[in-house]
Amino acid sequence: MNLLDLFFLITLFTTVFVYLLYPLILLIISSIHSLSLSKQKTGNKNPLRKISIIVPTYNEGAVIGSKLESLLETSYPEDLREIIVVDSGSTDNTCDVVREFNDTAIVLFQQEKRLGKANAINFALQEAKGEIVILSDANAKFKPNLLFELVQKFDDNTGAVLPRLLPSGKLSFWDKIFYEVHHVYKNLESNSDSVFIVFGELFAFRKALVTRIDEDAVSDDLEIAFTIRKKNYRIRYAPEVKVVEKIPESSEETRVQRTRRAFGILQSMKKNIDVLGNPKYGLYGVFIFPIHFVQMTIIPFFVLCLLFILPVKIAELLLTIDQVFIVPLLLFAVFGLFIISFTKAREIVLVGYNFLATQLYVIIALVDLMRGKSYRIWRKASTTRAES
Repeated sequence: MNLLDLFFLITLFTTVFVYLLYPLILLIISSIHSLSLSKQKTGNKNPLRKISIIVPTYNEGAVIGSKLESLLETSYPEDLREIIVVDSGSTDNTCDVVREFNDTAIVLFQQEKRLGKANAINFALQEAKGEIVILSDANAKFKPNLLFELVQKFDDNTGAVLPRLLPSGKLSFWDKIFYEVHHVYKNLESNSDSVFIVFGELFAFRKALVTRIDEDAVSDDLEIAFTIRKKNYRIRYAPEVKVVEKIPESSEETRVQRTRRAFGILQSMKKNIDVLGNPKYGLYGVFIFPIHFVQMTIIPFFVLCLLFILPVKIAELLLTIDQVFIVPLLLFAVFGLFIISFTKAREIVLVGYNFLATQLYVIIALVDLMRGKSYRIWRKASTTRAES
């Protein structure tokens, strides 16, 4: 076996392990874990807790009105909830729309200039009086009555709960697969230990565990998750609570959003590298975090290498086949491409394209991190703020 063959096997095995064997192993672990938990269930409901709903805003005039209307419609007891809007230097009518509500349940704090989402969250945490903080983006849509379900997920070992994220807008086959895979991963990780990748469209956590977050953090939600897991509390998944996120409609906005999100994940991983492989944090430290670390730092390069190695391996295979079969095989390949271009199978090809594009976004984010680039203030995807 030469070095190229060895490298090919390593890259292929690692990629297959991360994307196929990892969820299978988690499925076994979570099944065992679920069996043990089912014997301990008592069926008792948790008491209602005071909640603080924090909505950071920057130029959210198009969506903040419907967001607040929705939050005010919740049947969660008025004396047990508060809505805090922290506006970070909006230049549109966001604050005017908030003031129009003239409701004592809504508190508006207006910052003179844009200091970033993390700064707004830190400000709100100092003002929040609830035991549970619910952080939500202005454009995230969900049924407010499901806040009960979110709060009920908190037990003595739970520090944070996140819902199922569903996409809306012009969805491709890739978008559906992307969000479905994330749903499966989160479910398995939650049942085994704790969810790793979290997004802030809707995220609930114990206020006592998080007093402040790094204001240079791009992925503020993942920063909060790391802080909570380091204090030996779990991050749980509540798939029955669904929040809708409008995805970008242009390829440029998609590229910017996914590169920024990848940067935020890599940044948080770097900052919390002491958790990597640390048995102190259970399965999260020794298995879940390491797999995501490999997925974000090594797999993108392995995938690109496979793009170049696979044609070589296919060519080597063809050389071992009798020449009589080569022409039929080539004709079959051409016919297959023709069929793909005129059937639903074309979407499968686009899935491959988007998968490769995602790996490139991660590599760009990794380079940006090494260069010391900051994403503290970023350009919003305007199409995700348009009411549908």
